[in-house]
Amino acid sequence: MPDTSIIFRRKFVEQDGTIVSRILIQFKKTVFFGEDYPGLFDFYKKMYEMMNEQVVLKKL
Repeated sequence: MPDTSIIFRRKFVEQDGTIVSRILIQFKKTVFFGEDYPGLFDFYKKMYEMMNEQVVLKKL
């Protein structure tokens, strides 16, 4: 969110030969009002788009 009331982070790491995806969603605000809805809607839309993106692996 532009006001950082919600933070979404996605990280890919290698653990014991396996690729692990870690997602962190951090809420800094407990109540959202009606005027916050358009921003909240956009945030969740972008978050789900990011979660549905394909991961491309390239051999080094």
